[in-house]
Amino acid sequence: LRTLSGTTMTSACLADLYSGQAYAVALGRLNAATGLGIVLAPLVAARLMGPDGAHPRRAYLASAALAAVHLVLGCWFLEETNDGAMCCTSPQASDAGAAAEDRQLQRPRLFKPVWRFLRLFTEGVRLRMRALLFALHCFVEGKVVQDQASMLQLSLGWNASERSAWTSGLGLAILLGGQLSGFLLRTLGEQRFLSACHLGSFLAFASLRRSKLWTGLALLMLGQQRRVVSSSWVVEE
Repeated sequence: LRTLSGTTMTSACLADLYSGQAYAVALGRLNAATGLGIVLAPLVAARLMGPDGAHPRRAYLASAALAAVHLVLGCWFLEETNDGAMCCTSPQASDAGAAAEDRQLQRPRLFKPVWRFLRLFTEGVRLRMRALLFALHCFVEGKVVQDQASMLQLSLGWNASERSAWTSGLGLAILLGGQLSGFLLRTLGEQRFLSACHLGSFLAFASLRRSKLWTGLALLMLGQQRRVVSSSWVVEE
């Protein structure tokens, strides 16, 4: 539920408002906002839980309150970005029955079969290749990297405060990378920018493999932006 109502929905809204390279730049700004949240969340949670994490329920309570704020903002303050979701009555409808039928025909289905995503991999070679590239990028996205890094940190004997600092550092890297992505996209172009992201990812993972966690973290500033371009390519198709 958090995934559907969080970054997935936000990315869909951005796709309604932007296209091409402008969409990639907008995704970079979204990544920057996500990075800011990752920077602040461990610090706020640590303060709420108190010394040695004695009160973990406080962090969950704060998360629930924040989710309630999201609900209010999403339902009452954010405007619909998908024009197709706004049903309107045809001027030719002369009575209430015809108007109701007209609205029913124009209203899109709220829920569609989830298996329709498979069409990304079956309709056209160009779309298929771009969807495969995006899927490969998802295999090494931030949550996966963070989980693997956490296991490595535990094996190296890092304490909770060191792990929390590294997580905040990951957020800072994503924040800075998101802020720089717009400039780099306009300067390098989409192909070269994506190549630079791949190189950054490769060097970051090589550093993590050698237990150089902070070096790898700095390189992820660029590496974590790899999905910006691949996402825009899929939406463009």
